[in-house]
Amino acid sequence: MKILFLAIGMFVSINGYACSVALPVIIPPDDAFGEFTYVPPPSENDLAIEAISSGVDVAVVKVSLDWHQEIPPYNALTQVEVLYGWGYQNSKVVKYYRYANSCGKPDVLLEGKWYIAIMDKGIPTRLLLYSEFKDNLAGKGKPTYVYSNIGLLK
Repeated sequence: MKILFLAIGMFVSINGYACSVALPVIIPPDDAFGEFTYVPPPSENDLAIEAISSGVDVAVVKVSLDWHQEIPPYNALTQVEVLYGWGYQNSKVVKYYRYANSCGKPDVLLEGKWYIAIMDKGIPTRLLLYSEFKDNLAGKGKPTYVYSNIGLLK
């Protein structure tokens, strides 16, 4: 009985620390003989393009500060400057924390580089390198707001 509890505990603890839970996907068969076609999950690149095109609150930002804590819990403080965007507009400079999780430390962002930010109420939730995805922004049309040296232009 103790071995059973130990095995269950190890199984739960291993799955508890996974980066993302991989649930089994049930694919119904295409015909009466049980044949089916495998539908692969979307790639990270496809998910990023979908987030840009369907995102309501998207902005182009420049990273001005990316500081990482060298001791546990390895969190990062990031400051971005919003250049222009679509949707909700809050402030030109946004500071936010990126927390370490079971997948590891937050990625290092290059200071001075431009990123496409998928925002939630003015806080970036995902940053994508601008040079890789700038062609996908053309479908969004003109930005709803632009920050310049003289202030906010709508």
